[in-house]
Amino acid sequence: MKVYQIVFIMLLAAFATSVQAQTEKCERNVDLKSSDYVTTRGKNPFIKFDGRKSNHHFLSCPQIGKKRGQSPKCTINIENGFSSDVDVFIDGFYAGSIKANNKGVIDNIEKYSEVYFLSSDNKQYWKEFGDCSCVYSFKLDK
Repeated sequence: MKVYQIVFIMLLAAFATSVQAQTEKCERNVDLKSSDYVTTRGKNPFIKFDGRKSNHHFLSCPQIGKKRGQSPKCTINIENGFSSDVDVFIDGFYAGSIKANNKGVIDNIEKYSEVYFLSSDNKQYWKEFGDCSCVYSFKLDK
């Protein structure tokens, strides 16, 4: 009888650690250096829909906490170490803006493959690939 109890406890412990390992997402810190944005007469190829005029809003850092009953979705943390406001585009669509020398969070994203940042004065930009396999933290510098 004790052998069965020991085997059961060992199997339960192994199952619990494997489930915990599957639910934890990795974290990636990415330091990005800006590139000079060269204005052209055409549209910016990295922006599919520019909602800055109709839906302009600033991102903030909400209280992080898992809400009960909700499955975790993609989260992107952004630290703007630049002296100008920065507009954020996820897969070419406007997601919000971050004030100069401030932090912001974009969460509840179903999926994404590319993040594009453009300074509000249209002089600097940052571009990086990402996905929902990890929680990405982007730090923007000049």
